[in-house]
Amino acid sequence: MTRHLIAMLMILSVAGPAVADTKPAAKPTRKNDPDAIRCVKMPVTGSLARFERTCMTNREWEQNRDDARRMQGLTCSDRARCAGN
Repeated sequence: MTRHLIAMLMILSVAGPAVADTKPAAKPTRKNDPDAIRCVKMPVTGSLARFERTCMTNREWEQNRDDARRMQGLTCSDRARCAGN
């Protein structure tokens, strides 16, 4: 009985890594990769518990951020109060 148990453990220890390698390799998601998809949960206005999940590539997030900054710059260019005080 002990011999069979030891034999099974040896077979599983050898076959274990081979089974783990059969999974497809996932695409690395790095913050620097412009094509990596990033999802963000944003709160829904008027609700305390509801969130909306928004997924975009890093390139799209950066474009949205640049657009928002550009729009703020256009609306605040002539106002002294846009600086914060």
